[in-house]
Amino acid sequence: MRRTMVVLMALVGATALHAQRPMTADDVLKLRQVGDPQISPDGRLIAYTVSVVDLGQNAVNSDVWLVATGGGSPIRLTTSPKADGQPRWSPDGKWLAFVSSREDRPQIWLIRPNGGEAEKLTDGKTGVQSFQWSPDGKRIAYVAQRELSADEERKEKEKDDAQVVDKDFRMTRLWTIEVATKKAAELVGG
Repeated sequence: MRRTMVVLMALVGATALHAQRPMTADDVLKLRQVGDPQISPDGRLIAYTVSVVDLGQNAVNSDVWLVATGGGSPIRLTTSPKADGQPRWSPDGKWLAFVSSREDRPQIWLIRPNGGEAEKLTDGKTGVQSFQWSPDGKRIAYVAQRELSADEERKEKEKDDAQVVDKDFRMTRLWTIEVATKKAAELVGG
């Protein structure tokens, strides 16, 4: 009886498999990718990203989502048409910080986990690459490329911004920002 059931299940699975068409490259590109799960400090929620390829814009759009650790319906927290990623919980769990490209360059934004409008925290001339909350939640440390010199800005505006390998490399800098005042300070330069 058991053997008959296994054979029957295999036949049903094979029939269903052959009834569908093979996946194409376009089908794969339309799949949503889930990533970067972050459990809240109280362990009740998980923040994560969902990414979708936009072939028309030749870009990947990602948004921050929330779901209860016990399961349930996920909630889309951000809806920017540009990439929102790297969700990180504040130590007290009252805020989610994330990097968004919704403006010119990627910056750190804050949003409450129960929703509302996101608030831009950083406003640097170069994009934020990564960040980490301080244990007390009052500051965020982040990494961003060094700002362009006046000569580099002029060349960029004139479209004379070719880069020579191993010569024109722009190093990153370590910064901190006070969450309450939005006052940023460069810690490591040179």
